[in-house]
This record gives sequence, C-alpha cells and structure tokens, in this order.
Amino acid sequence: MTVTVTGYGFVPQTTFTFGQGISVGNVSIINQTTATVTLVISPSAQFGYRDVTATQVPGGLNAVLVDGFAVVDLPIWNYTITSGGTVNPAAVACVRSKFPGNPATNAPGLAPNEGTWYVPNIEDPPYLPYPPTGLARAILDCYVQVWIPQFGQLAEGYCWDENSPSYQGEYPDLRVANLRIYNANNGVCAGLLPGAQMYESNVSMARQLFYPAPLGRSGFETED
Repeated sequence: MTVTVTGYGFVPQTTFTFGQGISVGNVSIINQTTATVTLVISPSAQFGYRDVTATQVPGGLNAVLVDGFAVVDLPIWNYTITSGGTVNPAAVACVRSKFPGNPATNAPGLAPNEGTWYVPNIEDPPYLPYPPTGLARAILDCYVQVWIPQFGQLAEGYCWDENSPSYQGEYPDLRVANLRIYNANNGVCAGLLPGAQMYESNVSMARQLFYPAPLGRSGFETED
C-alpha cells in the first residue's frame, strides 16, 4: 500500500521506518513537508498502533510520529445487491450469494474488487486480455446456460443487445450492471425480432465498510 507522510524538514535522503513487520520502499520526497512511501506489511505483523520514525541523512536527526500508523485486519465489506426492471429474483439471489460479508469466503476475483466491463462488441464482447471480474463476472456466471466463462463469450446462438453489457457507477460506493441477451435468428445477430424474448438482468450493488480503519495522523514530534 502507498501512504502519505506529512511532517516538516524532509530532505531527499530522508528515510522512514514503520516498525517490525513493515518493509518500506519507493520513498518519494515531494517537498519539505510531504513524502510518499510504499509499505509491504507482513502477515505476521502485530495489529495496533506503532510509531513512525523519519531519519535525516546525512546528520542522523530523528523525528518520531507517536502512534502514527496502525496495522488492522482486512476490511469487511457489506454488500447490498438489488435488482432493477423485471429481472428474475433468482438471478439477484445468485449474484448476492457471491458477495458474502467476509471477503475471505468470496470466490477469487469476485470481491472486494467489483471489476469493470471492457468495450463491448454486440455479438461477442472482447474481454481481453482478461474476462470481467467482480459484479460483472458474478452476473455472467449466474447465466451459465448462455455464458462460457473459460472463453469469455456468449454461448452459440445468443447475442448481446446493442449497448449491452453496460457497467457504470461511482467506485467504490455503487456499481450498476445491465445485461440484455437475445436468441440469434438463424445464427445471425441482427437485432431482436418482434415478439421475441429479451433476457435482461439489471443489478446494482452498493458496498459499505463494515468498520472503519483507524484515523491517520500527521505531524512529527522531534526526538532529542
């Protein structure tokens, strides 16, 4: 993870330590009061607050931000899955089952990342180089009869309606996905024929952090 450190008197050679179990890299001194660093937190790092130490090099002057950083457990996201339009409630239940509250129990690629749609093609959206993930993938995987996950495309004989699939929303608060699929006419995707059935799924997902991470702190206390 990348964090911003706010203090004073930073110089290009300033280094930072965050305590046992945290490796610090990619130190970037933006100016005398702001720096960014990349932290790699070991799975064995103890939870709780720890001091952050800045060391001026050369000179060896230390400044300590007491309890300036906290190591916490993985966030727990609460997912709310709802339907729109005339979607089958069973489809919504299927999608909802893929987003339980504990991310550790989610299938790989489904949460907490909601994923994105790629530029669609009316017949076979080119999900390249990777298939969609998150909410997009969850919805498609609930339509196993028409969606081939390993190939990232619709089964033969099915077509995407124009401008489908669509996927929009403000990350990370709300995502809305809409799929409209119809049967091909003699193998040709030329639009929905009069009286033919459109298979539609319009699903929205809102997520909320189950508990907030500790508030960050800024400013250093000088160590004599």
